[in-house]
Amino acid sequence: MPSASRTPALAYLRTSSATNIGADKDSETRQRAAIGSYAKRAGLEVMGEHYDAAVSGADPVDARAGFTDLLAHAELGGIRVILVEAASRFARDLMVQETGHAMLARAGITLVAVDDPDAFTADTPTAVLVRQLLGAVSQFERATLVAKLKVARDRRSAAAGRRIEGRPGHAAASPDLVRHARRLAQRSPRDGSKRSLRSIAAELEQLGYVTAKGRRFGPGQVRRLLVARVASDRTSRALGEPGATPPSDLRAGSRPLGKHQLLDRRSLRMALSSECASDFESESSISATNCGVAPAILPSRARRQF
Repeated sequence: MPSASRTPALAYLRTSSATNIGADKDSETRQRAAIGSYAKRAGLEVMGEHYDAAVSGADPVDARAGFTDLLAHAELGGIRVILVEAASRFARDLMVQETGHAMLARAGITLVAVDDPDAFTADTPTAVLVRQLLGAVSQFERATLVAKLKVARDRRSAAAGRRIEGRPGHAAASPDLVRHARRLAQRSPRDGSKRSLRSIAAELEQLGYVTAKGRRFGPGQVRRLLVARVASDRTSRALGEPGATPPSDLRAGSRPLGKHQLLDRRSLRMALSSECASDFESESSISATNCGVAPAILPSRARRQF
């Protein structure tokens, strides 16, 4: 509960780039310090904070997980003041800024940018013009930065003779995470059931895989893990690359497959669930996603058997 002399408020923090997330980074600490300092001077008491990490300032505010949690907190607690370090932390797109501000105003919530407290609260024509001009400048700066980074990547790609993108995704930074996620997404060989995305996230958390903020992965993040490409994973090796050796845990019945061993129909049925095996009456290729098993190496001669 806030003290009788102070007005309750909530803090909203946002960081655009995942490279600026972590205990050794300044963005989150700087925003929190600026908001705390202003709240103390203005007689406000921060009742909680909500943080959108690695979320673009051009994303609609009602599509951000942290901001929607903040709105729910404000509604439940009857809190009507939201503090941000600067208008650009709220949004870096003019349309997003104005529509988000209008949405909060309709809900009776006051948005305060602590570096310029009048930016959102003043309703004079001049104040509105200045806010919109600053919003347009922030949008321009963001677009310029994106263009500069693209030019730099293009130049590095030309020099390296291969495409170089920005921050590597989980497939490159943590291939084991991707493999665990795919394994957990496979159908049960017993009853054909599948885990939900939330269940997969919970299992990954138990294995020690969490976000950079130490939180459980969200369903959308799990979905991206499942489609991530891992250059060295055994799926690519099992698709028949020259000289590929099958993983040791691919089995026909109880016998490991040799490097050049073909699977006959009986062994294939033993390796797959009954639900999946029945599909091969009309199919000529194996789908590891549908079968819930690791893909087996089938040279062309074996495929023609089916």
